[in-house]
Amino acid sequence: MGRAAAGVRGMRIGADDQVVEARVVHADDKFVFTVAENGMGKLSEVSEYREQGRGGSGVKVGAITAKTGDIVGASLVTEEMYKE
Repeated sequence: MGRAAAGVRGMRIGADDQVVEARVVHADDKFVFTVAENGMGKLSEVSEYREQGRGGSGVKVGAITAKTGDIVGASLVTEEMYKE
């Protein structure tokens, strides 16, 4: 198999880590909304996160504690969606 057929590494993750959500951010996406296992939610601005290239280690969106539980979902939110 040649290099072109092998694919590329998208992200490096640890043995105990999981990818919960992966999205492409567009200019009108202003917020990231994350939801944790125990019902906790977090709304943060996209500008708070650094840009990732190929082979990066991802971005941590929050601490995993007994109060929050694991992160179970994430979504990009536009300013218009946030106002509704």
